[in-house]
Amino acid sequence: MSPNGRALLARTVLPALVVSAGVGAWLLLRLGLPVLPLLAGGGVFYGAVVLALERWLPFAKEWQGSKGDVATDLAHLAITGGLVEAAPALGLSPASLSLWPARPPLFAQLVLVLLATDFLNYWVHRLMHGPLWRFHAVHHSARRLYWMNSWRVHPMEALIYFALSVVPLLLLGAPESALTIVWAFTTVFRLLQHSNVEVRLGPLNWILSGPEPHRWHHSQVLAESEANYGSFLLVWDVLFGTRKLPARPPPLELGLAGGAGYPTTYGAQLAEPFRKQGRST
Repeated sequence: MSPNGRALLARTVLPALVVSAGVGAWLLLRLGLPVLPLLAGGGVFYGAVVLALERWLPFAKEWQGSKGDVATDLAHLAITGGLVEAAPALGLSPASLSLWPARPPLFAQLVLVLLATDFLNYWVHRLMHGPLWRFHAVHHSARRLYWMNSWRVHPMEALIYFALSVVPLLLLGAPESALTIVWAFTTVFRLLQHSNVEVRLGPLNWILSGPEPHRWHHSQVLAESEANYGSFLLVWDVLFGTRKLPARPPPLELGLAGGAGYPTTYGAQLAEPFRKQGRST
């Protein structure tokens, strides 16, 4: 690939994939097609695309080789990604308080859902770096970033996110169509956010919590990792003073500082939060 072609792909690949995921979810809903199985198939497709991009357009060659993490991450993907995080597409609809504005068109609904969800996610994420760190440490135990890292999440953490960010919107009466579309394109965004793909967003790094700022969030240095909490948007980090994107290259040695003894198998990672209290970094 020529340098110009590589630069163009680095600037456009994330917006193109994220927008296509949102449009695809909208079409499924518009045509009345079964959402969950087709979104699952779409997840496989986007996973394959990002996996290919990690070979064609890698950010760090050091992250291309397995670190003995693939089997564990596959288990996290199956449980957290395949079961727990699929809940928004299952039509879960608790009794609504009907407080959500119902008249705005779909695009405005998507903006409202995205802003509200990401605002709640921002504060849940900060809790994860505080009193709930023992669950979140599973995610930060990854020693490299690649496409499956997005789902290296303890099921308890995933349930907490769902309870504190999705359920409140359902209770307020947010339309499930908007929630499903936002869930679809933010899932693809997270896939790229944690990937080993060269992505250059330029000024958008003030708005989107893309791969460039998120790599610093996985630093072993607390002063660097306790920043960039946004799941999709970085605007809350800008507003609350937690955005960090140093001019120097990000660290390539990731994981938990002093966490050499942290378990690497799936079962042991599930049990670890219940055996260990507090931060180890």
